[in-house]
Amino acid sequence: MFVVIDGIDGSGKTTQIERVRLALEAKWKTVKLYNFPQYGKSSAYFVEKYLWGEYGNNLDPKLSSLFYALDRFDGKQVLESDIDNYDYILSDRYVSANMIHQWWKIQDTEARNDFFQWVHNLEHDICNLPKPNKVLFLRVSPDMSNKLVEKRWDKRDIHESDTTHTENAYQSALSLSSMHDNWTEIPCEKSGKMLTKETITDMILKEIL
Repeated sequence: MFVVIDGIDGSGKTTQIERVRLALEAKWKTVKLYNFPQYGKSSAYFVEKYLWGEYGNNLDPKLSSLFYALDRFDGKQVLESDIDNYDYILSDRYVSANMIHQWWKIQDTEARNDFFQWVHNLEHDICNLPKPNKVLFLRVSPDMSNKLVEKRWDKRDIHESDTTHTENAYQSALSLSSMHDNWTEIPCEKSGKMLTKETITDMILKEIL
């Protein structure tokens, strides 16, 4: 099973992927972890420059989406091989992230739907990237996200430092979740407080076992 765990900044993606890996391996499942973008690799060169604002803060969504898609394309051969050889592939972000973080930048409804189809065509048809079986969106409110990011990171990229981006990405994710049969929302907070890591992990495992 190819499972993507996505969410806005600070939602606990990295923590949960590691916890889920350990839980699956305890059940004698073979697991491989992926993390997109592939920071530190040459394929993520344009992504990193974009996130640190070197191209400005108002790039066309299609251009910035292209940076991420090509980074994923660079890892495609290994990913396809691993899908055939492991019980579970767990990816921290994937094509879903392009949709969540870029889709909202387009205000016109028709143009936004065109962009959605364009991303799908770019990543799954032109780049021929494998489609995940499940996309699990860790639903953390923008207010909680900002609190968590503030606690954890001193230096923020252009997405993390923009509260408007966080709010809009969150709303995009909720809309996109309702449009995809293979997307599932994992509620990570209740009454203004984060649920325990154990509770969130259990909810994820119920979706993929």
